[in-house]
This record gives sequence, structure tokens and C-alpha cells, in this order.
Amino acid sequence: MPKIFQPIGQVRLTNVAVVRMNVNGKRFEIACYRNMVVNYRQGLEKDLSEVLQTDRIFTNVSKGQFANAKDLQKCFKTRDEMEIAKTILDQGQFQVSDLERSQQIEKTTAQIAEWASKNCVHPTTERPYTLSQLRHAMQQANFSVHPTKPLKRQCLDSVRLLQKVIPIRRACMELQLSMPADMEAMLQSILDETDTTATIESSETQSQCKVSVDPSLYRTLNEKMQPFGGKIEVLQQVVTKQGDNDLEMELEVRGAATTNSADSDDKPLETKMAGIKVSQSSSDRNNSSSKPKSGESNKSNDKDNANRKSCNTCGGFFDSAAAYRSHFKSDWHKFNQKLKMKNCPPVSEEEFTLCDSEALMLG
Repeated sequence: MPKIFQPIGQVRLTNVAVVRMNVNGKRFEIACYRNMVVNYRQGLEKDLSEVLQTDRIFTNVSKGQFANAKDLQKCFKTRDEMEIAKTILDQGQFQVSDLERSQQIEKTTAQIAEWASKNCVHPTTERPYTLSQLRHAMQQANFSVHPTKPLKRQCLDSVRLLQKVIPIRRACMELQLSMPADMEAMLQSILDETDTTATIESSETQSQCKVSVDPSLYRTLNEKMQPFGGKIEVLQQVVTKQGDNDLEMELEVRGAATTNSADSDDKPLETKMAGIKVSQSSSDRNNSSSKPKSGESNKSNDKDNANRKSCNTCGGFFDSAAAYRSHFKSDWHKFNQKLKMKNCPPVSEEEFTLCDSEALMLG
């Protein structure tokens, strides 16, 4: 009976990232772990045992063919395979797989969104955006990650692209400018040149002031003040508003900044809600006059509502389970939860839509 031949000299490696290098017309390859080659080249991983699957040098990894020692000596001037592996890792060609590329893009996108959430604010409310809001806005703006472009440059480019979709700007920095006492006039002229307003406090030794400026002006101020012995101290890297959001105040601020007709925007929130309810009640009366009144229709509606799911916080009924689940993720439900925590009555979906929901939910 014939025996099954099992090859024992063939090296089979799975889940391998191959780094290839051609020297003097000969090809040399090393077998590495996926995701570790990029970390090694970025300086995040320095232990070769965590990068290399084996310390042998190949001419063909897929076929398991090892490199000849004479060829290694001729091409690399050494037979130390670890030193040769370092040279191939640093200078060789590395083909990134689709999975690794998608993971790298997702990681960079998350880093950009996190940077924007920490360093950017709404121009009117001066409050930061959440990560989910920024990721959604980046999708709407068709933002794409560049694989080789510096991360800081991509973060700044993302802000300019997001400004086409949502109101956003870099958060201001709080600085303390100090110059000698006899340079008070020069300090004032520097503030005027950069369109910065501040009150200068002078003492016997120095003149100083606190300003909130755009981060792009930091280098300009530093270059103008250094020749005159001036100093800049960063008091706060990012200036944002913290704490609970006053809904009535946010409505007034947003209305005054976006519209010229401030009559309707300066009204308090209760007045707006009352106007909405009055208009709705009048329309309900007009609709009720045209609808027939019958006990049978009311009973049928009660039966239909009994079979539909409702929200205890917001009220209303939902036809499907999917609509019922998505309601709990909506801004309307989150807003009513905030009102419930403050012992305020909930608002209907029509009232929430007619109000400036973006200003209400930003806090």
C-alpha cells in the first residue's frame, strides 16, 4: 500500500507581512507580523522579536526558500541575519494590505475628530462639539484621510472643510503678554496691529495684559515681542464654556448673532412655546370643526394606540419597533430628558422642530 509523502523541508507561514529588498540583482525577504512593520518604522516598536516571525532571511517567503550565506556576505558585507533584517526593515519595500490600510485610515480619522472636539468650538456658544457630531459632519463634508500627510496639517484642513457644513472655529488661547515698563506704548501698538483688544496693567517693572486670541496669532505675537524683551505665557490652551447650558440664553444669543430681526428671537422660551401652542390650538380647532365627531372613531383610535408602543417621557406612538428604538437616540428625546431632570414639562416634536434645536442640544 503506497505511503502518503509528507514534505518536512517546506516552511509554511500564515498571516505574514513580507518586506522585500533587492541588492545587486538579488532579492531578499523577511517574514514579519502584520501591523508591526508600520509601528517599527514609526518608532513605536523597537523589539525585533515582536516584529519578525523568524530571524531567517529568505529569497522567497511564500516558497520557504532561504537565502545563501555567500549571497548575504556579498550583498550586505555581513552574515549576521539580525543586522540584515534591520537593514531590510528600514530600507525594504512593504506592501500594506487592504485591512491594514482601512484600520490606519479609521485610526487617523478618529484622531482628527478627537483633536477637533478638544480644540474647536461653536463660534456663537463657544462650546465644543461631540465626537459623534464631528464624525457625522466629516462624512457630510466628504473628508478623506491622506496616508502620508502630517496629522497636524490634516487636522487644520479638516476645520476649513467642516466650516462648509457646520459653524465651527478654532478655540481661542488665553495668553499673558509681558514687556518692560518703558515699552507700554510698544505693547499697545502690537495689540493694535494684531486687532487684539486688552487692558494693559502697568507696574514699576513691567507692563502686562491678558488676551484671548486665535492660536494662529501666537507665533506672530511672539515674533513681534521678542526684539523688545517681551514674554508670552500660556494661561489656558483652549478656552471653552463649561457647565450647564441655559436654553433661554442660548436662544437669545443665537438669534441675535444670526438674524437682524431680534424681536422674535429675544422673547423668552416660555413665550415662544406659548405662541406655538396657541397657533397649534387654533389649527386644531379648525381641523376639529371639519372632522366628524363619533364615538366609534375614538374607540378605533384607542384600539390602534393600544397596539402601538409609546414613550413615557415624550408621549406619542410609534408604528414599528425600529421607529420606537430610533426615537430613544433622537435629539427630541434627549432634550425632553434634560427637561425632565429639571422638573420641566416635555415639549412635543413640533415644538422642538420649530425651536432652534441646534442651540438647544449643543450644551
